[in-house]
Amino acid sequence: CAGTTPAQVAAAKQMVTQLPTEEYDIQKIWCKDARAGCMIAPPPKTQSNQAVAATDTGAGTDAAAMAAGTGAAAAVAVAAPASTVVGTSPAPSGELPPSALAVVRRAAEAAWDGRTVILLFATGDFMDLAFNWAQAARRLNIRNFVLVAMDEKLGDLLNKFDSPPGLLLPRVAQRNVTISKLNVIGERQRFGLRVLEAGFHVLFADLDAIFLKSPQPILQDGDIIGERIWGRPLSVVKKWGAGICTGFYFVRHTAENVAIFRKTHFMIAEKRKRQKKWQASDQWGINP
Repeated sequence: CAGTTPAQVAAAKQMVTQLPTEEYDIQKIWCKDARAGCMIAPPPKTQSNQAVAATDTGAGTDAAAMAAGTGAAAAVAVAAPASTVVGTSPAPSGELPPSALAVVRRAAEAAWDGRTVILLFATGDFMDLAFNWAQAARRLNIRNFVLVAMDEKLGDLLNKFDSPPGLLLPRVAQRNVTISKLNVIGERQRFGLRVLEAGFHVLFADLDAIFLKSPQPILQDGDIIGERIWGRPLSVVKKWGAGICTGFYFVRHTAENVAIFRKTHFMIAEKRKRQKKWQASDQWGINP
């Protein structure tokens, strides 16, 4: 784009030197346009206000309930602290180590039911988009999210927080995997499975799915709830009229859903073994 002549290359280099350096003021980014008193790490909730009923009546995402089991109760009771209810069983192979489990549990304690965790995934190249999502959610008093860094660039940034709103993907931290466009979605589903196995309800959300209201009201009537998609897989769309878009979908912790997610993980892993250049897709796996 800059051209190839010496003059064009020199001009491009000069322009680059005038660009601002990439320095991030975490407090400034996190609290931009927020009310006075905004803090990166808010005071911990007391037991009396552990579970706060949401007052919103809808969500900005168009979601269709696709029940994979029995529906949940319509009323949401005030839950006991999540640390005494869920997240006490160890994850296989250390893929949800104590430090990661503590972050997930802290997010769940801020949820409307004490159990639902919103999982977001990003690499350092998308950190601005990730912080934009988090800031929008915090304005709605939605704090039960975990930003999962898929590379060390974003993980190092999160480490600058006194009480990080996220974590570095354990398999990346353990040097067991390097994220690429081919495996990123498979690793997202794999980590979500570990959180589900630990007893939490999981809401997956893409960073471009900005919440306009709390999703709590639409997450009560099914065990698997997802945004509608009318494209692929075509066989599911033809049969049901729509499929589940994994850019926004909720999975309740039930024995049946854990089994479904384990099967989905197995299907993705096996196909990746057979087709090395296949881009892993949980949307392909979760739609029957």
